[in-house]
Amino acid sequence: MRIRNITIMGVLCLLLTSFASSQEVVSNENDSSFELVVFPAQFFENKEQQAGEHHYFGGQTIYLPFVTNGSKPSVLKVELVQKAFSLTAQYETNAQVDLDANQIVIDLPIVKREVVFEMIIKQQDMTEKSWMDVVRVDIHVYPNDILKPMQEWAKEVQLRIKDREGVLTQVLEEKEIEYVDYRAAYPKKEDIKAVTIVVGDPDEKFLEEKTWHATESLIILRNKEGGLPKVLVRPIKTGMLIDSSVPTVGKLKNNPRNQKMLLETIRLSNTLN
Repeated sequence: MRIRNITIMGVLCLLLTSFASSQEVVSNENDSSFELVVFPAQFFENKEQQAGEHHYFGGQTIYLPFVTNGSKPSVLKVELVQKAFSLTAQYETNAQVDLDANQIVIDLPIVKREVVFEMIIKQQDMTEKSWMDVVRVDIHVYPNDILKPMQEWAKEVQLRIKDREGVLTQVLEEKEIEYVDYRAAYPKKEDIKAVTIVVGDPDEKFLEEKTWHATESLIILRNKEGGLPKVLVRPIKTGMLIDSSVPTVGKLKNNPRNQKMLLETIRLSNTLN
């Protein structure tokens, strides 16, 4: 059974970006006493999230905390430059620096697909009355309906879920994606494929091929933190076995990159276009 190369490359790219640190720290060459470090809005709520990981759903206001080392600048401004073109309407930036609260406030646009913006923070040179770049940070903005392809797909297959903590099922219900419990009866029609998603480490019986239905594919989302993320794909007699050791589900509800990873992982089963 062939697996589409483009899908595999997409998953590999997502794996590399989720594993690599993208912290941005830039010093002003004309003032060695000043450094500025920008953090994502969730950084202070979740210490494990790496600084510089800026991924957000569109149509919301985000607050990016920053810290300064050395003398605090008196005048800063922020610009947002679009790197791609997929907006639903012309975008007028509303971004400002709040020095009192040590945060950058940006209104993100609604987008149809993932768009990358470059946020440029500038400091005013009071001597020359000019602006100098202090730091540049990429901000990825995603549509709010990343999981929409799963809605029709879940009507064509039998989506079976084993999710003890309900992290995945909560999102599926909010997105109106149909599913059944993993213990439900299998479909009677042979042309309906079964796709079982197990959240967390599965019981040994799930790894025994004799327990799988004639048209079943199995997707394991181990959701492990730390270590090298990996996705193992293996054709089996009934369909595909995808074993993912990527922290995808834990922060699925409010994390667009994790939702994108989930969608790409499911596509590896060759049941979702």
